[in-house]
Amino acid sequence: GVHQASVRGGDERVTVDLEEGSVESLRQSMDGAEAVVCCAGFVPEYLGKVDAQRCHRVDNLGTRKLIEAARESGIEHFVLLSSLLTGLTPNDGNLNRKLLNTLGNVVDEKREAELALMHSGLKYTIVRPGVFSSSQQGNIVVGESNAFTGSAQADADVGPPLRCASPFMSSSGGVCALTRAQVAEIIAGVVLNPEAYGRILEIVARPEVDAKAWETQLTDSVFFRQGAR
Repeated sequence: GVHQASVRGGDERVTVDLEEGSVESLRQSMDGAEAVVCCAGFVPEYLGKVDAQRCHRVDNLGTRKLIEAARESGIEHFVLLSSLLTGLTPNDGNLNRKLLNTLGNVVDEKREAELALMHSGLKYTIVRPGVFSSSQQGNIVVGESNAFTGSAQADADVGPPLRCASPFMSSSGGVCALTRAQVAEIIAGVVLNPEAYGRILEIVARPEVDAKAWETQLTDSVFFRQGAR
């Protein structure tokens, strides 16, 4: 439950406990900060009840405590790293969502955290990556909420099928996995960026896309505001 945050420029390193820490202790750790980036997530042990309990404490309750602390602290911008498929509901009947949710109910828990942030009154950005790869499979592609769910009827059309070393679950096979460094690049680009306020960004990769295409996509308000959920 203990997480460290380190920043450059001589700023202070802080240690927080999302599971056991109080809202007040979390608020105090934010003194002097302008933005909060929450990348917290439980590590599954593939034990049903154990994973469900830990996921609830970290991805849901812990994140919501951090959101409340940020609200009380007057944080200017809150960036939440979530997951693809959290914009769907069980009623959508999406098999990928159902399979992912077997890991501690992670889709349900992350969705509750998303909703808490969206209704907090904070300026926010939600970033939803898919699976991660240790090696780069392509450059970043950004879509609106529910752009990449594995549905042939509903997903964004980003191009023909690909052969990826780390293939993604898209029904068309048209997207690849991201590296953690690419996710960090997106986060660095949206923090305190007014173009990203109030937006849900779903991110995947394709090899032929320009390396900085996502920066152009960030200014395309029509592209991002289609049916945010």
